[in-house]
Amino acid sequence: MTAIIDDFKIGLDAVFHPSKNNKQMSIGQTLGMYYKFSVVPFVLFIVLGLIVTTVLGSVLSAIPGVGGLATGLGAVFIVVGAIMYLWIAIPIGIIIDGILYYLVGGVVFKWFKNGLSGTVTGVAYSVMTIVGFIWLIFIPVIGWLIVGLLGLYSLWVLWNSLAAQHKATLAQAFIVWLVWVIVAGILYFAVFAAALGAVGALGGAGALGTGSYP
Repeated sequence: MTAIIDDFKIGLDAVFHPSKNNKQMSIGQTLGMYYKFSVVPFVLFIVLGLIVTTVLGSVLSAIPGVGGLATGLGAVFIVVGAIMYLWIAIPIGIIIDGILYYLVGGVVFKWFKNGLSGTVTGVAYSVMTIVGFIWLIFIPVIGWLIVGLLGLYSLWVLWNSLAAQHKATLAQAFIVWLVWVIVAGILYFAVFAAALGAVGALGGAGALGTGSYP
């Protein structure tokens, strides 16, 4: 248990001192670091989530059969959701984001000298900024506010961690991130426009199909 808490403290130190995140790691080592760091937030998320579902179940207990059902379903949702989000979706996202950032910073601009592994490591540090405190969402109002602010701060961690990993400048790391924000925006707009066009075409075809002919 002490080792787990120590891993969490080391991760928090990296989050709050991102310019020092220059330790070279493979992708496997980076994911191992993330999983060890995530144990404490995972446990806190489960504990607070179960407390909330229990309170909700007690409130709904006035309705026969509803209170127990709500508590049971809520507990399952909390546990499964935590596993799916923290231990499956986020690690996959770290790798995907690392690949995308490296395509710009390493392949296009040639600024990222430490390869894909360094980029994935930088992304992992930024993700840990939010994961470390994700359990706060169960605190009404203020919890979501804090997590939202940490989401903004995670960008600062990302830029600094990428710069430290690749011995690049903070401006270069920022430009790589900005380019992908622009590219993602363009892709999103293109997909949205294509979807609207497809819906419009289907609507037009349907109108023609229901029309009357002399």
